[in-house]
Amino acid sequence: EEQAATTREIAANIAQASSGIQDVHDIITQSSAAATDIFHDINQVSSDATQMLGSCVQAMDNSDTLNALAKDLGRIVSRFKY
Repeated sequence: EEQAATTREIAANIAQASSGIQDVHDIITQSSAAATDIFHDINQVSSDATQMLGSCVQAMDNSDTLNALAKDLGRIVSRFKY
């Protein structure tokens, strides 16, 4: 009877350890999924920043072109003084 009780106690301890291991596994799985989401979010932010940089460069180029046109227009208009 004592041996049976010890065996039951060992089995209960093993079941409890197994449950704890499963809980740890679940937490690791959730953490991994969260890390993957964060990775994808960071990649999206990086992609958006790259696109924004391209847009800023284009805006600067357009601004330079507009500035050159304004100077040309100013020279042309200055010829027509009263």
